[in-house]
Amino acid sequence: MKNIYLQIPFSTSVVSGLALATVTHTEGSTPQKAGSSALFSKQGLVAGTIGGGVLEGRIQTIAIGSIDTKEPVHKVFRLDTNLPEGEDALCGGRITVLVDPEIEKYRHVIDSLRKSSEARVPGILITLVTAAGDKGMEIIRYWTTENDRSLIPEELKALVEPEINRLISGNDYYAFRELKMPEARNKPSQLL
Repeated sequence: MKNIYLQIPFSTSVVSGLALATVTHTEGSTPQKAGSSALFSKQGLVAGTIGGGVLEGRIQTIAIGSIDTKEPVHKVFRLDTNLPEGEDALCGGRITVLVDPEIEKYRHVIDSLRKSSEARVPGILITLVTAAGDKGMEIIRYWTTENDRSLIPEELKALVEPEINRLISGNDYYAFRELKMPEARNKPSQLL
């Protein structure tokens, strides 16, 4: 499995024209599992996959629009041709995808991830998705390793520390977890 984050270009001007789409949740039969990711530009798919076919085409359209508006999108797709709101897919399950058009905001996180990968130091990418009222949603990313948790704010550390320890000590190097966070200041949060 190729790490999609290592395929993000170094150039800030190129990164500002990309959107990162990540499967955040699945139910039933789906073409990809949670954690699967793809990079999109205005021209289309750059790297990775969300599952191909009709679903990936719909996500590509959302990603291109998101690049223009700089607004993230977190959307559920029903993969069933028998439902009026279905996505013309035969899988039958449900898949939730987060599209983030502001990757350049997290250059320092991606750079830290890249350095860890080059040094063969395992780590965890934390993505905090928070409802931001009228502004839609806010996405904040953090990179952490077993020995360096300095990028994670103290108020978040206590909530994520047990899961970080489980993931780092486990054998599934590409594990993905979705955690519901307690509401902070009436903003529902989700940790990916």
